[in-house]
Amino acid sequence: MATRVLLADDHDRMRSELLQMIRMIDRSWEIHEAEDGQAAVDKAARVKPDLIILDWRMPRLNGLEAGKAIRKLLPNAVMLIYTVMPAVCLEDPAREAGFQGVVEKLDGRGLITAICNALPPKAFAAGAGADRIARPAHQAHRHEQN
Repeated sequence: MATRVLLADDHDRMRSELLQMIRMIDRSWEIHEAEDGQAAVDKAARVKPDLIILDWRMPRLNGLEAGKAIRKLLPNAVMLIYTVMPAVCLEDPAREAGFQGVVEKLDGRGLITAICNALPPKAFAAGAGADRIARPAHQAHRHEQN
């Protein structure tokens, strides 16, 4: 079964850019989109994604609020928050809300690395290779032992 991904951002262009970055990691992934925090919660309940990337500032529910609601529905999903703010400003509240990481929007490589570090190797299609390219050697070894 393909890895399911949910991207939530209130800006169409940003969702499009996120989608392109995700496709660089693994073209086989099933990608779903949401335009605000409440739509992300609703879609997460239906789709049950393995990976969820939420913008911090969105209408109806912000990323942290949406993440808390999604965490209750999907306790094992990997969640990342994506923000224009310096990541350090959101790290503590994001971890408390159940996120695995915070990535700055201007750091595309950081997003790819965060995704590859957060997901287990089985999430990647055979031959995708992104999990080995972006994951530091010590992280790759840690996941292989699990």
